[in-house]
Amino acid sequence: MQHTETPPNESALPGYLLALLAACISFVVGVLFSMFLPPDQSSWMGLALVPLWLFLELLLEALVHVFSLRGRPSRLAVAAMVLTGFWGGALVYPIAVL
Repeated sequence: MQHTETPPNESALPGYLLALLAACISFVVGVLFSMFLPPDQSSWMGLALVPLWLFLELLLEALVHVFSLRGRPSRLAVAAMVLTGFWGGALVYPIAVL
């Protein structure tokens, strides 16, 4: 009889780190948009999320292939990190300037 116990999932850490990298990049982009976009045109900031998300998906995919990482963050995790990071940066910057 074979032993079918699965080993602990050690490959999740690179995926978590890549999702955190996506959040950090999104935070910086959110701050930059908040700095350079006039306050009365802040509704245009939401349009930047789709290209940012696509760029980060391609970047993370390339990092996984180049460095032969086992874990890859899920699309849902990357989307959540992009939204959280971007809007976090966009909302924190005006408060920090005051």
